[in-house]
Amino acid sequence: MIFDVIIPVYKPDEKLDVILKSLCRQVAQPRHILLLVTEPKGQEAQARELMERLEAKDARIRTYPVPQSEYDHAATRNAGVSKMEDGAEGFLMMTQDAVPADDHLTERLKEAFEEDPQTAVAYARQLTGTDASVAEKCARRFNYPAESAVKTIEDLPQLGIKTFFCSNVCAMYRREIFDRTGGFEAPAIFNEDMVYAARVLRAGYAVCYRAQAQVVHAHAYRLKAQFQRSFDNGASQAIRSEVFEGAPPAKEGGRFVRETIRTLRRVRQGGRVPYFILQCAFRYAGFAFGKRYRMLPNGLRKAFSMNKNYWRKEPRG
Repeated sequence: MIFDVIIPVYKPDEKLDVILKSLCRQVAQPRHILLLVTEPKGQEAQARELMERLEAKDARIRTYPVPQSEYDHAATRNAGVSKMEDGAEGFLMMTQDAVPADDHLTERLKEAFEEDPQTAVAYARQLTGTDASVAEKCARRFNYPAESAVKTIEDLPQLGIKTFFCSNVCAMYRREIFDRTGGFEAPAIFNEDMVYAARVLRAGYAVCYRAQAQVVHAHAYRLKAQFQRSFDNGASQAIRSEVFEGAPPAKEGGRFVRETIRTLRRVRQGGRVPYFILQCAFRYAGFAFGKRYRMLPNGLRKAFSMNKNYWRKEPRG
């Protein structure tokens, strides 16, 4: 399977250099690495210098400018796919902070497509770094277990909305199915990967989780950021409500909270339980406000959102 890699880039740190080096030495090598570099207003010259530096790292790396005012979670990624040359059967979507855990990441993801022609997308397991908090480690184990899985629409009654869970922090897509089903739905404030997964599952395809394909990726969000991220999550589900209709809500939230509290106590970090509960409260409140975004004035939507550019372009009633 010939594939390209597509990575949106915005003010990257040293992790991007590590990612590019790792991708260039993978057992299953990408044909091209396409970097979609967001240009902040007034910093176009610096962005161009960054693009030149990145392209100098390897002949397979190609960069494309994205004006900050035009960035969109879905449309920008669709634009990356449109810039691929003919011949690639698939593409790997990544973020600039997802570091491959070893040289077999792309090989393990490719296997999902070789094993089943109905596989539309295969996403990787996300591991935390050694400096992650206990709560963050619990969250990653909860969402990215050690066992692989193949999901179809038949799993909806049992898994509920988690049937559609998929993360293009690191996910490989079959190009033919992506084009046939219309790509990511734009504009998107959040969850473009989940919305796409829901659509291909309803079309009869499969979504594969490959636990053997691993990246190191974690965020130490403060309370405000957790609220904003959850607001965008809730808003995305309300905006694309037709996608999630008939999907029972996830029933595992309470189990996650209980397991995390037990783990904190077991490792003698019980003093962190109140802050963890506060984090959960901020996430719940952000999600609840996001689901009801239509009741909020647009200024408050922007204040509550992590993706403020979306509301400037697409206020939506």
